[in-house]
Amino acid sequence: MPNQAKRYTKILGAGSLLALAVIALWVYLRPSFGPGTHLAPPPPARGQASPARPTASLSSVFLPLHIPIAALRERLEREVPLTFHGEERDPVRDAAVADDALAWNARRGPIQVVAAQTDRLVLKADVIGEARIRGVVRPASGTLGKLLGAMAGSIAEVPFSARADALATLTVTIRPRLMADWRVQPNATAKLDVQRAEVPVAGITRVDVRPLVKKALDRKLREQLDLLEQRVAHDDRLQRMATQAWTQMHRVEQLSKDPVTWLVVRPVRIAATPVEIGKQAIRLGLEVQAETQLVVAANAPVQSVRPMPALTVAASKPGRLRLQAMGIASWDRLNAALAERLEGRRLQGSDGTEVQVRSAELSPWGDGILLSLDIDAEHGRWYQASGRLYLTARPRLDVQAQQLYLDDLDFALETRDALATLAHWLLEPSIVEALRQSASIDLSPYVERARGAASAALHQFVAQAPDGLQLSADLREMRVVGVTVAAENLQIAVDATADLAATVTQLNF
Repeated sequence: MPNQAKRYTKILGAGSLLALAVIALWVYLRPSFGPGTHLAPPPPARGQASPARPTASLSSVFLPLHIPIAALRERLEREVPLTFHGEERDPVRDAAVADDALAWNARRGPIQVVAAQTDRLVLKADVIGEARIRGVVRPASGTLGKLLGAMAGSIAEVPFSARADALATLTVTIRPRLMADWRVQPNATAKLDVQRAEVPVAGITRVDVRPLVKKALDRKLREQLDLLEQRVAHDDRLQRMATQAWTQMHRVEQLSKDPVTWLVVRPVRIAATPVEIGKQAIRLGLEVQAETQLVVAANAPVQSVRPMPALTVAASKPGRLRLQAMGIASWDRLNAALAERLEGRRLQGSDGTEVQVRSAELSPWGDGILLSLDIDAEHGRWYQASGRLYLTARPRLDVQAQQLYLDDLDFALETRDALATLAHWLLEPSIVEALRQSASIDLSPYVERARGAASAALHQFVAQAPDGLQLSADLREMRVVGVTVAAENLQIAVDATADLAATVTQLNF
């Protein structure tokens, strides 16, 4: 027994020694790299190009302008005289009548809109008044003269004076057209239909003076229309509004201080729609297109006002402001958002591998992104690792969800080579996929901040409306539509749209 006990003791001693040797060898060879250390050198930096002037985005504003027909009719009521009067010499133009003259006066009724077509507006007004004719008749001349002579006992001349009621309808047609100098040409024409104007002469006959009254009224009416057209043609409010819009769109706004970034807006085109006439309003539209650029520079870019180009014709569309601008998301802010998503998160691989993320950091890597992770990982009971991993990715924007995803996420070549030697189990694809699904960034907070700034700008735009013009603006949508990787930050393209409308509340000719 003693010999057998000694034999078992030797065997157990040898087994313990072997076990200790195996454990020591495993401890020595296991892939353990402490916190903050690099499993492999980070991948070499790719060429960075932080554009001071990225490609310009095109923004536009289309402002529909409504001129209520009721406002136009009200203005015409004030502009078109209520009364007309005048005198025509020698209206009869007959040798038997001398020293004759036609005096007339008329008063128009309310102006009514009777037709509103696409290219014209037709207005009517009733005109009532009187015509008075006076003169002398020489009895020796003509049949009428002989008859009067017989009645008057061969008197040399028979004076006469008579009046008659006159009834007419005034029709005015307006075909407004926008001229190249941003002035409106009304192209007004008028037609006067005289239904009745007869004057009794000496109780013997009646003289139809409708042609005389019509001729006199037409001439007076043409004078008034010419005056009205001159007033409208010299009304430069639309021209001033277009010039003001063009000038105000030359903007330089500072967006951030670190880095110092400027938004530069340069208008490139201005246009108007043809004048259209509807049942309730005359419509035309003003459109301005502008380039928007983001400039990173210590000093504000020099911005000079370009001369306003010649008027071009644009198709009508709903009133809309579409602004494309660039916002800035610093890598610090993005990493703070990423930390909320990843730090402390445990990722499970399909083969039992478990990875806990201690810290995560994004940085630019050419036109892509480098994701640096400090992790603790284990695979089963015996395999453990800790340290830093590097993965490369391509940023992808989900416009609908307003989320930034890391597509094509994979280990950097240097990291992959190191893991293949020391911890190949970390190369499990399901780990990378779990990481890709978790490493997304919600961009909606940036959108909300931009929405507040845009709402304030719209409020200021409405408040600056000139007298006689009522503006309305309603922010309709705002969303991130693109991202660009830059050395200092992630540039975020924001697309904002707002509904716009303008109504002329006061017409001044």
